[in-house]
Amino acid sequence: MTGSHIESHIDQPKTGHIPRRDIQGLRAIAVAAVIANHLLGFPQGGFIGVDVFFVVSGFLITGMLHREHLRNGRISFASFYRRRIRRIVPMSTLVLIVTVAAGYLLYLSAQARSVLVDAGWALAFAANWHLALEGTDYWNMGSVVSPLQHYWSLAVEEQFYLVWPWLLVIVPGLRLRSRALFITMAVVTGGSLLWSLWETAQHPTWAYFDTFSRAWELGIGALLAIAARRLASLPDRLRPWLAWTGLAMIIVSLVVVTENHFPAPWGLLPVAGTALVIIAGTGSDQRLLAPLTNRVSGYVGDISYSLYLWHFPVIILLALVMPSGLLYQLTALTLIVGLSIASYHLVENPIRQSSWLEPKTATPWEKHGPRFVRSNSGEWVPAHLLEVTSRQNRGLKAGVAALALSLGLTATAVLLPLGAGAEVTQPTASVGGQQAAAATGQAVSAAVTAKQFPQLNPSVDSLDTQAWLNSVADQGCLSWDTEPSETGPDTLKSCDAGNPAAEKRVVLLGDSYAAAWMPAVKKAYIAQNWYVQVVTKQQCPTASVSVTLVGGDAYPECDRHREWTLEMIRQTKPDLVILADAEDTPERLADHATGAAADAEITRGLTDTLAAITPNVGKTVVLAPPPAGKTLQGCVTRISHPADCTSTISAGWTHFSEALHSAAAQGNAQYVDTHLWFCTEDGRCPGFIGTTPVRVDDVHLTTTEAAALAPLLAEAIH
Repeated sequence: MTGSHIESHIDQPKTGHIPRRDIQGLRAIAVAAVIANHLLGFPQGGFIGVDVFFVVSGFLITGMLHREHLRNGRISFASFYRRRIRRIVPMSTLVLIVTVAAGYLLYLSAQARSVLVDAGWALAFAANWHLALEGTDYWNMGSVVSPLQHYWSLAVEEQFYLVWPWLLVIVPGLRLRSRALFITMAVVTGGSLLWSLWETAQHPTWAYFDTFSRAWELGIGALLAIAARRLASLPDRLRPWLAWTGLAMIIVSLVVVTENHFPAPWGLLPVAGTALVIIAGTGSDQRLLAPLTNRVSGYVGDISYSLYLWHFPVIILLALVMPSGLLYQLTALTLIVGLSIASYHLVENPIRQSSWLEPKTATPWEKHGPRFVRSNSGEWVPAHLLEVTSRQNRGLKAGVAALALSLGLTATAVLLPLGAGAEVTQPTASVGGQQAAAATGQAVSAAVTAKQFPQLNPSVDSLDTQAWLNSVADQGCLSWDTEPSETGPDTLKSCDAGNPAAEKRVVLLGDSYAAAWMPAVKKAYIAQNWYVQVVTKQQCPTASVSVTLVGGDAYPECDRHREWTLEMIRQTKPDLVILADAEDTPERLADHATGAAADAEITRGLTDTLAAITPNVGKTVVLAPPPAGKTLQGCVTRISHPADCTSTISAGWTHFSEALHSAAAQGNAQYVDTHLWFCTEDGRCPGFIGTTPVRVDDVHLTTTEAAALAPLLAEAIH
């Protein structure tokens, strides 16, 4: 990803100094795949472009180090890291500065600060660990997608190159022969691959971002570089077959690879394909490979680093000021390409070719004086200055033009939405029964058609999933690390409400979605002199199905917790049990069932749970989850409108609710459809109702909204 097009020139034993046009073509395919995946949502495996970059980078950088070692018997680490800094830091810093500035212009203060924090991690080349911590930490579920998320791959590369070159010095024997170097790299690569296979199975999110789980991909490229002289002796007749086979493997990867079982073993497919293309072109002129070696692919490969850096901030930030659709996609693509061309010619390439950070030495000019020539204007100027100006003039013109076009489009995209209409006063649902339902329906409709945001309470900046979940867990109402064997009467008492001596008792079961309903249940039933107990466990559904955690890790604790809960219900026989589960439960089934099979599994699992509960309670209720919506921290900006925060009911919610309804019918339980509490009849769901934000994130109800729904809940459970 980070090697320059100059670094794509490899010293070949057979043919001398040969430009690796095929490698530039690989870069072009890789960056195009990543951009298409993020902008258009297809191809589904577009993210494997990063893996192609890793192999290419490992090949180029290791080849450069290895050849220097063979020539000089040593490696200048100072020169190596100076080149890396010139190549990587200026452009990455520029994009970080622009993105942070845009974040403060567009986002509200809390989200803008979050972008600044992400920039700090990116600047320290540690973004991958930051994302790994967020991805495996359920407390951060539902957070806004960072416009700097893509910096994780840059961090992986630089961490690899922080360690790998030093092996040439530290490990005995590596300085003497290539075989020792190859064996050492093979051991490192093999160990990384084995680790990646294990970690992908056990901790998928960590594996995706873990440097050592990715090192084998760079290691494959490094092995090819070390073996370059031997690879150059391959028969020419085999090379086209190898190249086209490798290219086909990359294309197939784009279509068939998903994020399941990645980076290992599925990462082997694009990595092997990239390796075959590199092997085919080592020591040859890359004949008969036009898709990779044409001039367009070459230029896209040249600017691929800038394209990669700019694409994600443009896609994420432009979505804040433009509705999704073809115009948004075309505008985003134009901005990505324009900014990349401009920054490549104005920043990236000039700095990379400059003497910045090089030790001060006497130049030919300083030794012998400048050589002057006459310019087109008739003036005498230093010859070296005229040569540089002539060489870069065309690139600078293209850069300035692209920058002007990009800035013009950006200004247009930002300014067009600024005409806001008048604020609409919206009613709130604060009365009971049928009146509450009518008032809520009116408030939902008013929010959908509102032209301006009301003064929201709580404020958008105060919405914090971590703080909300912490507050619930601190009450003992949402277990996480607690083993089922430790769950007992004390745990139940820590999350109860009302009079323990009350004649009637209600138990709320489920995951964090159920915990979000807790204010509604307490408000509805304590007023009727009920005793309320909440038994919830994060990411653990009431349906008797085995699930994984959001990151893909195994979750056997959930099965044991459910068994304990059902036994508790059988022994205590409450008057009412309310079950509530997350909409994404079918996506986390341990057997990876999808579609109709997943829906059927949910229906069977919940039916089994109800069969165990219903005979032991007075009444059982299955509560439909609120449809997932947009995260207010992301859609409420300094220039946005309420419509930007309006979502629609997803097909996933519809299928899940149908599975719940079917199970309730089979299990002799009441099913409560809640979607009209949050959405209009035509399926439009605002981010706020009245002056209250509906969700803390994209799924969990705010405490205020849940409490406001108490009259509706009491009326619905008849």
